[in-house]
Order: sequence, then structure tokens, then C-alpha cells
Amino acid sequence: FSTLALRRFYCEEELRLNRRTAPQLYLDVQPVGGTAQRPVIYKVATSGNGRPGAATTIPLAGDYQHVAGQFNLNGIVATENGKTLIAVQSVSRKLLTIDPKTGAMKEFPVKTPRSGPHGLVADKAGNIWFTANSSRYIGKLDPKTGEVTEYQLNDPDARGPHTPIFDQNGTLWFTMSSGMVGRI
Repeated sequence: FSTLALRRFYCEEELRLNRRTAPQLYLDVQPVGGTAQRPVIYKVATSGNGRPGAATTIPLAGDYQHVAGQFNLNGIVATENGKTLIAVQSVSRKLLTIDPKTGAMKEFPVKTPRSGPHGLVADKAGNIWFTANSSRYIGKLDPKTGEVTEYQLNDPDARGPHTPIFDQNGTLWFTMSSGMVGRI
């Protein structure tokens, strides 16, 4: 979006349209902030009925380097115990850990450098799965050991793995920018 006003407009449009089918999920549009010099993430408390409460900011520090005007933190998921967040920084193509109490960040090395980690999802065993948008593979991170396993896409037309999700049977599905859908 070229301006904050346009971004807000389209966020409000998304809220208006999606409330028709999922009113319990689409509750409100909230402003976000932070600067390139002082990036933050937000922690939003929820009430007993699931309604969002006040947002508090957590300043980020450590290995994270904000790049103004670019997609920075693009995906985030909590580890099984909730004590660590795993995030994707799209512009640097890195996985990062975040301490949700302090905002301290540390790079989490992947086997293929600059592989473009993008979407994140956790499985029932606590592993974090991610799509490697620039390198045509699906990755699995075991947060307990730090081990990363890469699953290469074997179809040459399969490009740009993007958004992962698990179905009720534990099958990992993901969309691709090549117009395909994959599964593991």
C-alpha cells in the first residue's frame, strides 16, 4: 500500500467482507506502529469470550534488522510451550526466534541460505513447518533440537510454496505461486 490511509481502507474492507461469513474471527481493525529504528510486535490479551482486549507493544532487539518499506516479519507461530515465537523475516529470508517476554530475537539457521521462508504452521508434535518460497522446498524445524529437515518439491513446475496448513488428519497442504497445491 502506498499510504497508511489506503492500508487502513483495505483492512476495513477485508473486515467488512469477511464478517459476513466469520463474524467471530473478524472483530476489529487496530492500528499498528513501531519504526525502522524501534520495531515492535504486539501482544493482544483476550477475554473469556475471545474478544480482543488491550494491545501492548514488545520492542524487538537482537539479530533482527528492520528494512523500511519492505515486508519484514511476515509470519509468526508459537512453539508448543508458548515460551518462544518463531517468525519469518521475508526481506532477509530468515527464520527468527523471539522471546515473547523481552522481544530478544535470534536468527535460526536453515540449511539452504536465503531460501525465502514464508508461511509457518505448527504440527501436533510441536514441530514448526515452513514454506521456502525462493528455494522450492518445505522445511520442518524441531524447536527442541534445532534440527531443520528440507523436503524438496519434485515436480519442476511446482514453484513458490506459500501458505501451509494442516488438515484434521495431520496432512500438510500448501499453496504455490505456480497455481498448484501441494501436500506432504
